[in-house]
Amino acid sequence: MKSGSIAAACAALVVACLPGVASASPVVAASAARVGSAPVTSAAGAPVAYAVTAAYDVPALEGTDNDTASLVFRSPEAPGTAGGTFDEQSLPVGPLSTGTSWFLDVNRKVGWFDDSVPPAGATAPRSYESTATLSGSGSVDAHVQADYMLEAQGGPQHVWLYLDDATSIAQCPGLRGTGGSGLWVRQPDGVLARVALPLDEPYVVRDVPLRLPQVSMADQNLPQFADISVRTAGPGELVGADGPVAAGWRVDVDSYVIGTNGREDRGHSVLVLGGAACTS
Repeated sequence: MKSGSIAAACAALVVACLPGVASASPVVAASAARVGSAPVTSAAGAPVAYAVTAAYDVPALEGTDNDTASLVFRSPEAPGTAGGTFDEQSLPVGPLSTGTSWFLDVNRKVGWFDDSVPPAGATAPRSYESTATLSGSGSVDAHVQADYMLEAQGGPQHVWLYLDDATSIAQCPGLRGTGGSGLWVRQPDGVLARVALPLDEPYVVRDVPLRLPQVSMADQNLPQFADISVRTAGPGELVGADGPVAAGWRVDVDSYVIGTNGREDRGHSVLVLGGAACTS
């Protein structure tokens, strides 16, 4: 999406558009179209935009090949656009060998499991867009619009979250917005239920049956649950990219097991489902 059309997107979609907030914090992001790669730092003072198609971070796995997974586009150094329009994408997150990995699907009609499909009422996945642009005048903007489906191995059902038409825009200087068409989240009874889109306050559900994204042998057969929070994200809250003007969807998951002494916490996970950030 070019800079001139961002304001139109705010009017046409269910999008919360806010003025950007200046910040002196450094900007760090994964390089364009790399999955599971280490972050790189932008050149000091240079305008840059980041389109965070998807990002995942498991702090407990730092130092391994599974600590982060991301798909991020960075605006080019010369006027032009990085990224574009794509059919689908899928990122496994967590160690596959444990049999408890999560899968982060972008615009897939069928996920890793045959019964993993968009819920009734969601729009049919179409090509998704993820772009980061530097204009000839030196302004930068980022735009992501996609459908997201999160799956977990283990159990009779796999989909635990679906975000329909997630949209994030950032234009520097001064404009950011986050929106979407619908949100479905697994409930304590195991049902994938549609809930209100949390544009103003986070949506939180606790004690959801959900396999851990990583598990030890001792935890393998214990009951596993999670407290899930879904909210819009701003500056300082994106995984893999950030900037003074930033917007996106963020999912925080606190995993735990039920052991002999009751609840035992097993880590905090963060996912970004579509994000946009830029500096000027």
